[in-house]
Amino acid sequence: MRLHERAGGIVIAQVHGELTIGVEPLLGRQLNDLWGRPGLRALVVDVAEVGFCDSIGLGELIGVYNRCQVHQISFALAGAAGMLARLLDITGLHAVFVTFPDAAVAAEHLAADSEAER
Repeated sequence: MRLHERAGGIVIAQVHGELTIGVEPLLGRQLNDLWGRPGLRALVVDVAEVGFCDSIGLGELIGVYNRCQVHQISFALAGAAGMLARLLDITGLHAVFVTFPDAAVAAEHLAADSEAER
């Protein structure tokens, strides 16, 4: 996973590979340093390069979403396609997560929202 910081307190977490148990450190642990970061307003989890996601990976995304809610950080999921998009539809999470076709569109939208709140 790579983190990219954008203006306006937006961080993009670019996830690649598989979101499954044992493949790599769990997503939530990798993002632990973000939760207390001053000025963090939004987190975009870019899953465009995720090839497979099982129930453990889906649970990790839900956990990150919940942490964002607790810390009043906007959450967006970007690039969900194929199997992951279908999984979001089947579970009803497409109605919970704010989704965007890609991380650039998500960051642009969240930056505009951030400006409107000021």
